[in-house]
Amino acid sequence: MASILTASPRPFAVRSTRTGQHVGMVANLRPVKGMDVFAAAAARLSAEFPDLRFTVAGEGELRPELERQVAALGLSQRFQMPGAQADVPGFLAGLDIAILSSRSEGLSNALLEYMAAGRAIVATDVGGNPRLIEHGVHGLLVPPDDAQALAVAVARLLREPELALRLSRAARRRVEEEHSREAMVRRFEQFYLRLVGRDEDAE
Repeated sequence: MASILTASPRPFAVRSTRTGQHVGMVANLRPVKGMDVFAAAAARLSAEFPDLRFTVAGEGELRPELERQVAALGLSQRFQMPGAQADVPGFLAGLDIAILSSRSEGLSNALLEYMAAGRAIVATDVGGNPRLIEHGVHGLLVPPDDAQALAVAVARLLREPELALRLSRAARRRVEEEHSREAMVRRFEQFYLRLVGRDEDAE
């Protein structure tokens, strides 16, 4: 998959209506990623937001089980699984809200890509996620394995586009300042300058 961290972002835009809104995620289809929770949240959201679409981009062993769950929930026409995406920036540009429903995470590349794309984000409060996303500042954090909490957070961003815009812009700024290639280069420069300073002090 192409990384968005070095690509030009397509900025988040507040839509004037709810028509065609799109919620999705990028992940390997494995149990730890919580796609079943995302699907259950989608079922809760579908009644209030009849035009809302859901997409999971990725492949993995959970695909047959997830397809069965989606069909059982009556979401087959609204919940898409297009497989792995070569153009991740292009896929993320089509989302209104990006989801990370993982039960466990380290420092998530997907979450960094969501932030770099300037998407409004709902993520689970696990692993390294709260290191990247401060709740209510760069996105919304919810407990893992809680479809109701996930649905409530997504619904809030759909109802409050100004909040979604503010969070998405803050997430983009944070990833630029702390996790972009330029930021990493600055940290390496500072590290080596400190080493040189120590060597000079020792002489």
